[in-house]
Amino acid sequence: MKKEDLKNIVTTPVNAPAFSPTNPFFKNREYVNVMYETDIEALKRVVPEPLEVTSNLIKFEIINMPDSTGLGSYMEAGQVIPVEYNGELEKSELTRSQITDFQIQEAYRSPVRLQLFEHVMAPLADFPVRKIVDGQHIIANLYLGRPKKIYDYLN
Repeated sequence: MKKEDLKNIVTTPVNAPAFSPTNPFFKNREYVNVMYETDIEALKRVVPEPLEVTSNLIKFEIINMPDSTGLGSYMEAGQVIPVEYNGELEKSELTRSQITDFQIQEAYRSPVRLQLFEHVMAPLADFPVRKIVDGQHIIANLYLGRPKKIYDYLN
């Protein structure tokens, strides 16, 4: 395989990729979001350069994806940290994906609570809940674009 061929490979192993190089379509993707204020210094300690933390407001989300092209049915949870990037784009390892054609099927807001616990493999409690700002439940259809490289940590 030539170096040029590797540019179009999205996942490994290269001879049996874990998923197809497609823009996945998610049907009835269900979000439960909790927006909250946390310790901005804790965020800055984990966000790598050249990214910059823009706010102490983060989102804890649980996402149910019952029907997604090429990926099957699965769930995930995590935290979304708002960052900005102001660098030159060349060869890179840091990537960004863009959601497109976002079609809301249902959306609700309500009071919420969030309690995070320490765990060796999921350090979610490293960003303590200081104040709950918003709670959302959204069901939507959308496409997720292929990752675009924006920064190369090796150079």
